[in-house]
Amino acid sequence: MIDFSKFGFYNFETLREEWNAFELDDKSIILLKIVVIKISRLEEDEKGFALKVNSRDIVGNLSKPELCGEPSTRKYAREELEESVVEEDIDFKQIADSWNEYKLEDGRKFYLKPILTMVSRTNKFNENGEPIYLIQSQVLSKTK
Repeated sequence: MIDFSKFGFYNFETLREEWNAFELDDKSIILLKIVVIKISRLEEDEKGFALKVNSRDIVGNLSKPELCGEPSTRKYAREELEESVVEEDIDFKQIADSWNEYKLEDGRKFYLKPILTMVSRTNKFNENGEPIYLIQSQVLSKTK
């Protein structure tokens, strides 16, 4: 195990990092996960403590064949994708809902959960031929 404390970060144990899933009105599924890389202390006082979390969002999608197109390995700039939106602000419902859970070195637990706030489909396709979606998300956090 890496000793993060040597570098000024919390040592932590990942207890759970699950996918959250959202079904779009076009019947595609957006998969959203946060992976925590490191956690640092910001401040601690009688009211509680604040953490700075370095993480990466992992996004995937499952799409019906009728939405798929010609596979492409091309990497698009965000601006180009924004200009290629064919369906904006698609309605969705959450179908898998889970909090990530981490145990900090001092025994406290830290929780994160990604929330999808907006999704739009472009006319571009990924290496599997699935449509590329632009998403906006937020992260909820809590400690115990």
